[in-house]
Amino acid sequence: MVEKEISMYKRYWVYSETEADLLQRTNENLNYKKMSLGKVINENGIIKNFTSMVSRKSNIKYSDSIIVMEGDIRQVRYSSPQFE
Repeated sequence: MVEKEISMYKRYWVYSETEADLLQRTNENLNYKKMSLGKVINENGIIKNFTSMVSRKSNIKYSDSIIVMEGDIRQVRYSSPQFE
């Protein structure tokens, strides 16, 4: 599938159980005390977890990924995954 017009500001916030498990294992191996997934707020004000953000659907890495939000990065409220 060819993506039509690509905006430099369009992003896809993606959740993958495989990637979430990988992030958790990495967190444990690095001995961080706390890890939290990224969070994005959709149009209805509902907070969704995400594991990665990509600029094109073709950049999605994991086959179990679902797009939880898409939009203009300048207008969407989100926080990246955190390791502490």
